[in-house]
Amino acid sequence: MIVIYCCVTGVHDAQIAAGIHLGILQPDYGATRIQFKHMEGYNNYAYYQTGGIRVVGRDGSGRTVATLGVARDMDVVLETVNSLGRIWGKEKVDIHLVDVGRPYWKTMIWSLCHKLKLPNLGNCLMDGHIRGEFTRIAKLVEKYQSLD
Repeated sequence: MIVIYCCVTGVHDAQIAAGIHLGILQPDYGATRIQFKHMEGYNNYAYYQTGGIRVVGRDGSGRTVATLGVARDMDVVLETVNSLGRIWGKEKVDIHLVDVGRPYWKTMIWSLCHKLKLPNLGNCLMDGHIRGEFTRIAKLVEKYQSLD
C-alpha cells in the first residue's frame, strides 16, 4: 500500500503530514519551526515540483509514504491514479491520495518570494501557516496510519 500526502507544492502541508505519519514529527510536541527542520525537503524550493511524487519513507507496517505537489488539480490526479489502475488491469489501486493542503494563495506568495530572491520571507509565511494547520494535518494523518 502507498499513502501519498498531497498539497499545492508537495513541500509544505504534505511534507509535514508525511513526517507525522513516519513518526519524525511528534504531534504531542506541537508545531515548531525547530521540529519542521527535522523534515528533509520541508519548505525547500528545490523539491517543489507539481506532479512529482517524492517517496519520504516506509512506516512500521511497511506502507510507502510519499508526497505529491498537485497545484490546484487534485481531481486530475485522482483520475490519473484510477486510469493507471485500469491500464494495469486492476479495479482498485492500493494507493491512498490524501489532500492535506490549503489555502492556495499562501503557497503562491511563498513561490513568488522565492522567485524574487526573498526566500526567508516566504519560508516565514509558510512556517506560520503550518503551525496554524498542524493539528488539522495530524488528525488527517492519524486516519491513514492505521489503514491495512
